Amino acid sequence: PFERLIVNFVVDSMAPLRVVDLSSFRELVTFGKAPDVDLTIMSRRTLGRRLGADHDDMMARLRRTLADTRWVSTTADVWSSKTRSFLGMTAHWINVNFERRSAALACRRFAGSHSHHHVGRMVSAIHASFDLRVEKLTATTTDNGSNFVKAFKKFGVTADNIDAGDESEPEETDE
Repeated sequence: PFERLIVNFVVDSMAPLRVVDLSSFRELVTFGKAPDVDLTIMSRRTLGRRLGADHDDMMARLRRTLADTRWVSTTADVWSSKTRSFLGMTAHWINVNFERRSAALACRRFAGSHSHHHVGRMVSAIHASFDLRVEKLTATTTDNGSNFVKAFKKFGVTADNIDAGDESEPEETDE
């Protein structure tokens, strides 16, 4: 439980992993502890491994959730800092209890130009990594940047070029 609290703190505060090596952090978490209580603070390396394992578990749960979800919409955006660019993508769905849900799918480094080819490949790769096929995706919302507009015109799917419905399931009526 104590290690889980440290992991939660680092994640929630977006603190660097080196925070566990700081003497001030160690003093803070051991302040006022009973002499008979052993509070061993994990190393930066152990924290990194723990975060990696937690991330892998979370992504596996998200993939299972999305696999069991009938329809999903996504959002995507590219932004730049002074020297780097990133593509972020989120997923949105309604669960079986009719509650809205969202999750971050990716925040990937976007090296090179922001061309429509590069945008299209990255969006497709993220969709594929979560097995979000055309039949499951209802829409992808982006800004009106010319690279996104051209990527979706060139690589996107429209209602005209997909099957209009699943013939194996009858439509519900009020009768």
